[in-house]
Amino acid sequence: MKIFCIYLVSFGASINELQKLCGYSSIAVTQMYSHLQPEQLHKTVDKFKISFN
Repeated sequence: MKIFCIYLVSFGASINELQKLCGYSSIAVTQMYSHLQPEQLHKTVDKFKISFN
């Protein structure tokens, strides 16, 4: 199940989606199994690039 959650996160699933899809009882439990890779964090930040011209 841990690998499934890692893949879901890498494809953009939210923590709430992970909780429902994996059947975890709380967000706290879900967070233990939803490790983010540094590349995924960069992709998320890149979505919010703003041009200040």
